[in-house]
Amino acid sequence: MSEELLLFDNGRVLRENSEEITAWRWARKRFPLPSGTISATIWALLHEYDGNSEPLIVEINGVPHRIEPTGGSRSMLFRSIPLRRECLSGAELQCIFKVDGRPMPSWSLAICGEPQGRSALSVDQGRTWGQRLGLYGYGEGEYVVRVVCETPQASAPRPVPAFVWEALDHPRLGELRQLLDEHGAPPAGRDEWESQQALRTWVAGLWPYAHSGDAAAYAPWDPWFLLDWTSRKSGQGRPGGVISMCVHYGVFYMLACLARGWPARCIILTSDLGGMFGHFVTEVWSRRWGQWVLMDPNGDLHFERNGRPLGVLEVHDSLLGEPPVTVPGHGYERLAPRVRAMIDDMLPKRAYRNAGLWPRNDFLSRPDLVPAQHGSTSYCEPEIVWWRDEQTNLPGIFPCFTSDRTAFTAPPPGIH
Repeated sequence: MSEELLLFDNGRVLRENSEEITAWRWARKRFPLPSGTISATIWALLHEYDGNSEPLIVEINGVPHRIEPTGGSRSMLFRSIPLRRECLSGAELQCIFKVDGRPMPSWSLAICGEPQGRSALSVDQGRTWGQRLGLYGYGEGEYVVRVVCETPQASAPRPVPAFVWEALDHPRLGELRQLLDEHGAPPAGRDEWESQQALRTWVAGLWPYAHSGDAAAYAPWDPWFLLDWTSRKSGQGRPGGVISMCVHYGVFYMLACLARGWPARCIILTSDLGGMFGHFVTEVWSRRWGQWVLMDPNGDLHFERNGRPLGVLEVHDSLLGEPPVTVPGHGYERLAPRVRAMIDDMLPKRAYRNAGLWPRNDFLSRPDLVPAQHGSTSYCEPEIVWWRDEQTNLPGIFPCFTSDRTAFTAPPPGIH
């Protein structure tokens, strides 16, 4: 037997454009059901309103299931429903999300773009259906609902995608070098390893940390927008501050490393799916050490053992034994107390239990492929390559897992 993931969404979620589920507004998603399915679990990316007492009703092929209220959630989180066996006959799963109580807001369902014709909305309690989704009828899309099936047929694991590298001759990298100089970034010195740490310290102090509970506008993964929006404390004319958190420090540092000629990539971390302890860091290739080195530019630190810096899988492995030595830079002492406390908790709270590799760094030449608001909802981007071993605990709602260490440790092209 094996797991099969039914995935028909691209994970590009905007929190502001979700589907409101009420007694009148019903959402539907259809899936092809693999032959011989033994069991299945639905996973839906949902927000529950504060103070909600209404269960979410999910009809699967006409059989009602319930997601019980918890009184509210801070963000959009995946909630799961094991399906009853009577739902698993036939060639299709039809999932209808609705609320039987008052026509007041209680639940929201995430929407993403790239419609595949599998999602529909009814505003008349299921009498008619249309494909203009969202509270404002913004347009077509797909609800972020996935199904993990257990089937008797063994399926081959999905191969790890080849990493997509930014072109080093792209003109925007030259413009970024100029931007770094204009804002006082430390120049690259003779000692590459010392220079990489100095650049990390500089990035840590570029703007004050703000997560989705602090601010309104999510800053794009673009160095120019990041510096402009955080200095204005608004974006797209929206007052109330700018979301500029660990994700943005990690992306800015990664791109700054590329501008300096150092191979770098982004790493996603979480203790569990939708947990409080998620993080976003960078790995940079160190010629001195001959390996990828994990850098946390939000906290301005890295980890060492016996005087040698560690990569993300080495930090992950350390959760089963003696913790590594934390080596902070000067920027660590300048962190706001609440941010320092958060950074200090990442290792003991097991944020490094699940590590994912973002399999591209061409964010300058392909900004259209950058995720919408990563980190402001439960992780849902299907392109992440997740590490899997006896410690990890993510469910199979992502298409790519690997236990091959070379997927994380292999050197960049041209380095042997």
